[in-house]
Amino acid sequence: MTLLDTIRLIESLAASQPSVHMIVRQDARRLNDCPDALYAAFAWVQGTHTRAAGSDTIVYSFSLFYIDRLTADRGNETGIQSNLYSAATCGIFLGGAKGKVIGR
Repeated sequence: MTLLDTIRLIESLAASQPSVHMIVRQDARRLNDCPDALYAAFAWVQGTHTRAAGSDTIVYSFSLFYIDRLTADRGNETGIQSNLYSAATCGIFLGGAKGKVIGR
């Protein structure tokens, strides 16, 4: 699987989650510069990819983020946590985006 294939798979899994409305590529901090951000957002940043000498196996490394906003009274905290756990158990954090995508 190529790096591009891996990124497409990660984004596809993220986009399949009902709570994810936006995907941010390469730098989660880009979300701060987006006044019309759609929450919850999924972001990824590439880490160091490795290939052992004499091996055809490549290990891709990413940091993955699920980002949402709390209300002032924190009344939605349990809902956000529930969405995060649901996304994690459905495969987002294990390996056709809808909504908005930031980055290239």
